This record gives sequence, structure tokens and C-alpha cells, in this order.
Amino acid sequence: MARDLMGGDAAGASTAPAFRPLTGGMGSGVSVARLTEVHPPGDQPSVSGGLWETLSRRRNGGTTYYIKGHLLNHHLGGTGASWANLTPLTGSTNTTMSSQFEEKAKTRVHDEHVALCFTVTTTFGRGDRASEQSTLRATGNPDDAVIADIIAAEQFVPQQVTATATDIAAGRPGTPVPPFSHTNAIVESPDQYDLSGAPRSPAYVSDMSDAELANLAGRAVPPTPGFPNRPYRSVEALESNTGGNWAAMVAASPSRLRLFRR
Repeated sequence: MARDLMGGDAAGASTAPAFRPLTGGMGSGVSVARLTEVHPPGDQPSVSGGLWETLSRRRNGGTTYYIKGHLLNHHLGGTGASWANLTPLTGSTNTTMSSQFEEKAKTRVHDEHVALCFTVTTTFGRGDRASEQSTLRATGNPDDAVIADIIAAEQFVPQQVTATATDIAAGRPGTPVPPFSHTNAIVESPDQYDLSGAPRSPAYVSDMSDAELANLAGRAVPPTPGFPNRPYRSVEALESNTGGNWAAMVAASPSRLRLFRR
């Protein structure tokens, strides 16, 4: 009876969500023509595969840099079992979207019993950063190759998220949901990419002192008159001149080891 007195617009079940086509395998948008409190149960993300396997290698301390962000929030009936409803967002973007948009939409639907016309759209368009990829792949460091793969996958990380949750019937008590627009900004400096819990600063073997290079190569003292032919432009040149093993050097160094400064 109380809802009838409010206008009855929230009565009945939600219409099914309509999803936009995937972009790079990632969700690009959803709309629900009539979203009410009578909606299917949603769930947490459960899908994997595709570009996510690469993107998830980028870390932010003890967690991933990206999260599988719902387009239609799971408390509003959004599935976590399909990439059509999930897209890679930074933790900051996901938190901002939750506080500024999703929580308000949940209040409007579940507490104020108002039916909404609901949309979320992601905008793509990041470049492939091909020159950075090429530079990283040329270092010979396996970690740099992983970062290059991540940069390639980041073409399909949304640049922007916009959302609206508009009352279907005007004049309902409570607080309408304000429109939402947020830039999904990412840090793009390759030296700030974290693969293991904390970013590792680069170190260049061609810039090292003879003593530093001898230690890295597993030699007690540097040769006389020192290590020749620097800068080393290839792994083969480095190993030939130092007697060290590049893979062992990379594994032993606390820094992200590279051959020379470009």
C-alpha cells in the first residue's frame, strides 16, 4: 500500500540488462531500461582468461593494479560470470564509482523503492605505446618483456566511465542519483610497473663501476685493466666481456637490470 501511494512505479521486476559489444574482450557498457528492487541476484567476479591474465600481472602492493569492475553492480543484479558486465578498472576508480554512484543507486532502488533507467558506458581509445613496448623487449630482461605485454593489453583498459541512474517517474521522495563521470587514469611510466609487490628501479650494467659489475658477474675482483667494450648492446656481448651469466645477474639484482641506458 505504501508503495502504491508513492506512485507504484517500482512495482514489478526489472527488465533484463542489455550489454554493448565487448572491446578487446572487456565489457563496454550496459543498460537496464527499468531497474527495480525486484532483480535477479548478482554475484562477485568469477571469469578469467583473455587479456585479464596479462593485466593481472601488474601489481599494486599485495593486490592487482586492476580489478574486475562491475558495470551493473552485483547488488543491483549484475553478473560476475561474464566479461560483458566486467571491465578492468583501477582500485581508485572502482572505489570512486562505488561511493559516488553505485551506493546512491542502491539506496534509490532498495531503500526508496524507485525504479530507475540505468546505464553505464566505458570509453576506450588508449594507444598501443608501440615504441615503449619495443624498447622494453630489447632490454633482454624477462620482467621488461612482461611489462611490454601489459602495456599492449592496456589498450583495452577503459579511459573513462560514465553512468546515469534516472528516475523513471518524476517527483518521487528521496534523493535522485547524480550522473557519474570519471577518468580511469593509470600510471604509464614503465619504471613504475610493479610485478612483485613493489616497483623495482632500473639499473644499467653499462653504467656500473668495474667493482659493481664484477660483483654482479660473480667475480671476487674486477679484471685488470677493467671491463672493456661498454656499453654492452647485447646479452652476448655482456657475457663475453664479463664472464657472467645474464639470467643469473637478472635474478640476483634487487633492481630491474638492463644492459644500457637508451
